[in-house]
Amino acid sequence: SFPTRRSSDLFISKAEDVNGGKLFVSKLEGFEPSMVKTALDTISTKLGNSVVVLVSVINENQISIGAKVSDNFIAKEINAGKIVQKIASLTVGKGGGRPNFAQGGGKDSSNLDNILLEIKEELKRGLN
Repeated sequence: SFPTRRSSDLFISKAEDVNGGKLFVSKLEGFEPSMVKTALDTISTKLGNSVVVLVSVINENQISIGAKVSDNFIAKEINAGKIVQKIASLTVGKGGGRPNFAQGGGKDSSNLDNILLEIKEELKRGLN
């Protein structure tokens, strides 16, 4: 997964405090879907109660989307499947899954930074 423990800790330090835990939304480069799933598991384990959203740009017309939501946030109606569906729909893709874990893919990464910013702000509003 991550090259060193230190780089993974540095990466995870970007998590933001929200009411009830942590919010982590990030873009990755070159992570295949299976690597995105591993990264989601690693980060959510380290953060505990959390909402983790990762989007990896694999190449110019392929992105991998993943989200993992802990039970306490599912109780607040945060849904990993809906988060992934929304990002997928904005990136010419498809995806979905369960409230606690979802994956999908997209094709258009041109507006990804803005999309992730919007998702993060929307989640922060819903969590605080």
